[in-house]
Amino acid sequence: MHDAPSTLPSSPTRPRNISHSTAIVLGAGGAAGWSFHVGAADALAEAGVPIEGAPRVIGTSAGAAVSACLLAGTTRDALLDHLMIPPPPEERARAREAIRERRRFPPRLLKPTSASLLRYVLPGRWSPGRAATALVPRGILPTRPLGLFPGLRESAWPDELWIPAIRLPGGERIVFGRDHSATLADAVEASQSVPMMFAPKRIDGRDHIDAATVSSTHADLLVGGGIDRAIIVAPMIRPGAGIWRAIVRRALDDERARLSAAGVRVEIITPGDCLGDLFEGIRGRGPGAAPLMRERARRCVRQGLDGSPLVS
Repeated sequence: MHDAPSTLPSSPTRPRNISHSTAIVLGAGGAAGWSFHVGAADALAEAGVPIEGAPRVIGTSAGAAVSACLLAGTTRDALLDHLMIPPPPEERARAREAIRERRRFPPRLLKPTSASLLRYVLPGRWSPGRAATALVPRGILPTRPLGLFPGLRESAWPDELWIPAIRLPGGERIVFGRDHSATLADAVEASQSVPMMFAPKRIDGRDHIDAATVSSTHADLLVGGGIDRAIIVAPMIRPGAGIWRAIVRRALDDERARLSAAGVRVEIITPGDCLGDLFEGIRGRGPGAAPLMRERARRCVRQGLDGSPLVS
């Protein structure tokens, strides 16, 4: 991975010194990942390591939305209630208009997300997520609904939160909250701007896309941060075959190796077979799907946490 050069922001404040601590990483997971992470947050709180009390939290894509909401003071119940409500009519109208506008100019349908990312097919720069993104059409849906989670537009940036995103056209990873500034809503939108689906999120004159195009977790950001233990909740690491799933697993394996080499104790929690069916098409399953995912995820994460003592 290639981080963008650090640029000290005026806000948020620089992170405080961290030592002898447990960090929590909430990974990407699509729409189902939102509900999964609410259940994960339930389990972490029950185990005595609540997200709200962690000295460092990294949220990617769906994990960015949930971690930002919880650290902004939104309750888990309020967050789940939000997930069960369809987008407002005006946001759906904006999406329909964006689709109609693109169809009026068919050549725009083929415009790539960023041809510059093709350099990541070269030896020494190989990055499958970035390379694939270079070839897919630019997304068209507005990202604004991704930033409408409760509490995001009212809260200041929590010091403990880092949200990665991929900056275009070059494909550098940048980290909001560490060395780049943004509002919570803007950063959450950027980290969830899935290529080919959502339009890149523009912040300070630059476009940003979903951080999961490079890694579903970005847990390697913890290396050198004084963290003793990392709890990584990774909804995208699910049973099944396929090239993309293999790429996602490999990225997390590399991050685990880097953290372990740095002396960090790593605990990775992933969905089991019992959750696989819910991840497919959860948005079309009706309002009961989100609470069911939350409860199954709570049990899944508790089972993973119970394998080792988490409360010092």
